[in-house]
Order: sequence, then C-alpha cells, then structure tokens
Amino acid sequence: MNDAAIASVKSAIKDQDPVAVPTPDVRRFVRKSALLTLGIVSSALVFALLLGPSSGEAVAVLVSLTILLVWVLTFLAAVLVLSFANTRRIVRLFSTRSRRPDDLADAWLDGPG
Repeated sequence: MNDAAIASVKSAIKDQDPVAVPTPDVRRFVRKSALLTLGIVSSALVFALLLGPSSGEAVAVLVSLTILLVWVLTFLAAVLVLSFANTRRIVRLFSTRSRRPDDLADAWLDGPG
C-alpha cells in the first residue's frame, strides 16, 4: 500500500466508534445442554428396553454420570465465557483511553528507558 492509502485507512479507523463487545448468550449453552440431556435420556431408555431389565442399573449409572459431566462442563463453560467477556471489556475500557502523543499514560512505565 502506498502512503496515501495507509493514511486514509488510519483516519477511517480513528474516526470509527469503538465496537461494542457482544454479551455472550449463556442461555444458549444451557438450552443446548438441556437438549443433549434429553437425547441422552431417550437413548438410554431405548438401550434399556433393547438390552432387557438386567441392564437397567448399569444404564442408569452411565446415564447419570454422563448427564453430570454434561452439566458440569456447561456451567464451567458459562463461567469461563462470562469471565473472558468481562476481561475483554475491562481491557477495552483501559485501552481506548484517549491520550495526546506527548502525554504519558504512566510516567513510570512510559518514562525514559
């Protein structure tokens, strides 16, 4: 790119409003986990019917552990996504402070080398 094109891109970027960070939709995670749980339970019922009454206890244990794992991972993902979104907002808040080129944001960090 030539200097004129770079200058026009920089001015266009400078004039833009900061992009709003979208809020993560935790309800989507929970909804998908609920549907996955429903699928696991319905599959377990089919397996229990096909394998007979002697396998009902083993199927119930496997289903219980699988559902527990699904929900633990769901809530872990929700916590991580929300904390990451909040961290992004905090970083964006402090990085978009306007400064003059001759103004130091932090004298200790930006001081003479």
